Amino acid sequence: MTEVDPIKQASPQLLHSAYTALAYAGTLAGYSYVHQALANPLFTRYLQHLLHYELAAAPMLADTAAALQQLATVPDEKSLLQLTQNGSQQLLPGILATAEQRLAAGQGIDALCFTVAAWLRFSMGFDAKGDTLQVVDPLAERLMQIRLQYWDHIDELVAQYLLVAPLFSATLRSSEVFCERLTYWLSYILANGVVTALQTLVLEVQDYSAAPRLAGGQV
Repeated sequence: MTEVDPIKQASPQLLHSAYTALAYAGTLAGYSYVHQALANPLFTRYLQHLLHYELAAAPMLADTAAALQQLATVPDEKSLLQLTQNGSQQLLPGILATAEQRLAAGQGIDALCFTVAAWLRFSMGFDAKGDTLQVVDPLAERLMQIRLQYWDHIDELVAQYLLVAPLFSATLRSSEVFCERLTYWLSYILANGVVTALQTLVLEVQDYSAAPRLAGGQV
């Protein structure tokens, strides 16, 4: 019987979503490549939760482990900054579709909302030090205009972001849970930086029995 390499069994969808999470949060944290971010246990725990609980139809530890192993072992052909390019077309739709599905099932979406919040924070075009970030995306100009106009009002800022169609569906825009959690994580990242916000996320979801309380749903 031929032995199957567990790395090759990693779901392409999980790998794609993992790159999404690492691209934006990792860049904001000051990392340049995937292996650098994964060397930080905080980012590994973030991905483990995201992949194992919120992105899988049912928790699949083996598939999650394979995805993380593949991320950690493949050569860094692209920098994290390169992976951020065209996120509204290539990376975010899958995350948002999963969030919508989990909301319909009454399940938690905190890590998914954190990932979207990190993307929105990245789209603002500057890092924690105030240095410019190059945002390459068809929606970059529109997102920047929203940020400049509504910067001082976080609730209105998020409300305007959610009007960006077709990226955000009517279902997500009308979801109190999605709007509240997205606003919470974006404001937390803005106030404290992505690393501190990530520490809080990991603590909140480490016992995912708390997720229904935090995210308005079931595991």
